[in-house]
Amino acid sequence: MAIKYENWLESYQPFHWFAEFYEIVHDKGGFDIVIGNPPYVSYAKVKSTYSLSESKYNTISCNNLYAFVIEVCLSVIHKESSFGFIIPLSSTNANDNNSFQKIIRKTPFLALSHFGMRPSRLFNGVDMNLTIVIGRWTSKNSSNQTYTSRFYRWKAEYRSSLFENIEYIANNKIIKKAAFPKFSRNIELLIWDKLMKNKLSLSTLTTNEKYTNLYFHGFGRYWRKCINEQLSDNYQKFSIPVEYEPFAFCVLNSQLAYWGWVVQGDCYRFTKTDALSFSITPSAKNKDYENLHNSLLSDYEIHSKIIDKKARNNSMVREKQFFPQKSKSIIDAIDTVLAKHYGFTDEELDFIINYDIKYRMGKDLEVEEGE
Repeated sequence: MAIKYENWLESYQPFHWFAEFYEIVHDKGGFDIVIGNPPYVSYAKVKSTYSLSESKYNTISCNNLYAFVIEVCLSVIHKESSFGFIIPLSSTNANDNNSFQKIIRKTPFLALSHFGMRPSRLFNGVDMNLTIVIGRWTSKNSSNQTYTSRFYRWKAEYRSSLFENIEYIANNKIIKKAAFPKFSRNIELLIWDKLMKNKLSLSTLTTNEKYTNLYFHGFGRYWRKCINEQLSDNYQKFSIPVEYEPFAFCVLNSQLAYWGWVVQGDCYRFTKTDALSFSITPSAKNKDYENLHNSLLSDYEIHSKIIDKKARNNSMVREKQFFPQKSKSIIDAIDTVLAKHYGFTDEELDFIINYDIKYRMGKDLEVEEGE
């Protein structure tokens, strides 16, 4: 039985850019500018009622509507045009979104700025780290150039001046398979190169000796925590050769690790890949790491608290929590030793020790581990 045209039109809501904007797309080669805040919705959630011709989308592996929307938008602009979108930060810093990153990397001029969701956020009701992507196509561009900002946190009273104070740096560096590094100063490029100079990393360690387990906290926004016991499901386990355990413990509790995670990660989840990506210094078995390991673990214990919290199944559980900001003097000592072994200058060490410190040391952050 044939479906009435009116019912079909209401049900399918067909739309074709060429037909709807014939003069712009056909005669003028596309739009001058496209600006949008596309939906951040998993394709799997809407696929049963809203399906795509998947073979036509290069970004189908992203499995999110924002990627599809932007891919279409970039197909209806001309080669002397600009675009701007507000999208999840993970779009530019997650392997699953590599196909999307390949598309926007083709833009001759690209600027990326990144914003956290604590203490304040870009949109009320959107509990998500976000990225603003601005691109421009012009015949004057002789080669592609990307500009990046740091990961910004701010309080509500600074909203009016937030955008005018964004700092960018020319940054075409690729630091892993799928990530635009969140660098905003030349000193960060120098630190990264020194950090990754040694190709041996925690993930490639092999030995004939015994292994031991370490556990790192996979969530949290301001501090990375690594301990020698699994206190909850939020702690992920990995094995490390016994002789490297003090070094690995120190690295993963350092402010250097926090900075490294911010510039390459999604600024929310600390994954096993993140944890094991750090390179090994030539002095990884130095006795200093063992002493600092013992001091920090002891200090964590002194400042720990047992709290009651709601588990994922809504039951109440008792859990020990640590507060690394109370042990900052020891963590500073760890970073000082790491700086020496990685070959950082005094200026580079100072940058790492004070990175994002205004928000990391705030008294209101003592509850952040359980978020």
